[in-house]
Amino acid sequence: RWHGERIDKQLRIDAAPWYQAMSLSLRTFLASSQDSLEFWTLRPDKLQPLKLRVTKKELETVQIEGQPVEAQRLEVRLTGLGSLLGHSLYWFRPSDGLFLKYQGPNGMPGLATTTITLEKELVAATAAHSTLASVHIIPPTPDH
Repeated sequence: RWHGERIDKQLRIDAAPWYQAMSLSLRTFLASSQDSLEFWTLRPDKLQPLKLRVTKKELETVQIEGQPVEAQRLEVRLTGLGSLLGHSLYWFRPSDGLFLKYQGPNGMPGLATTTITLEKELVAATAAHSTLASVHIIPPTPDH
């Protein structure tokens, strides 16, 4: 059920991979030798498939717990003419694919920006990672 309605439909997509939870799914691309990749995702507010392109950008340094951490920046855009509407950015630690940061529009381009940043990395005895993150929605400034 979606908004109280039963949904039963099939949509045709091409052979590009399906990525839904970007903070997890993009790790596969990060570990690959590819510079860019087209993939499908589902727009959750409309249950509409979207074709996106992710591109590896430069390595950067981000601050996590006040410490510098090397990060691979990934840029995600719609394909086709939609690519002109804006983009989202993801940062991952290249050594293990840990999601570090997200920055992207909160609604239509030019409106507020959402930033999600890893606040603390918790390492359990099993060496499995656990993380705490903060989410900030920043309204647009009058000059933008």
